[in-house]
Amino acid sequence: MPLYLYKDKKSELKVEVLRSFKEYDLPPIDEELPEGERGKERLWERLISGNQILNKWPSSTGPVKGRA
Repeated sequence: MPLYLYKDKKSELKVEVLRSFKEYDLPPIDEELPEGERGKERLWERLISGNQILNKWPSSTGPVKGRA
């Protein structure tokens, strides 16, 4: 599941949240915010973050039985 970066337009607070691909458009909820920032009205904007890493593994670890 990827991390999504959100910024509050009112207070400039930035938060990274873990979401599935189906829930990418859901903004952060109060439980995902720092303790002192909960309960305030927010206007969230999703940002593009550059800290995603993709590891590509080889399709095979060696020769397959039955093939020459």
